[in-house]
Amino acid sequence: MSREEYLAWRGSIRTANVPNDTTVELANGRIVAIHHQPMPDGGWVATHEDITERRLAEQKLAHLARHDALTGLPNRVVFSEYIEQGPSRSLVQ
Repeated sequence: MSREEYLAWRGSIRTANVPNDTTVELANGRIVAIHHQPMPDGGWVATHEDITERRLAEQKLAHLARHDALTGLPNRVVFSEYIEQGPSRSLVQ
């Protein structure tokens, strides 16, 4: 997000009086989860967690669920979906 978008986002978080979870993808490819917790005195606590490795693992698991581990080709799950939806859709995603 641009600097202006970031400042507008921070302003909306500051005025909201409810917990908020946001995921930000940085320009360098890292992914950060931010949790904002409002405090009774009007301030807030923000925790930042680098979730890049978790996201990569999720993507890998999603790929392995639909592709053969040895060849990388689509597996029977993809084939079954292809058959159910008809040949108008490409087999390789």
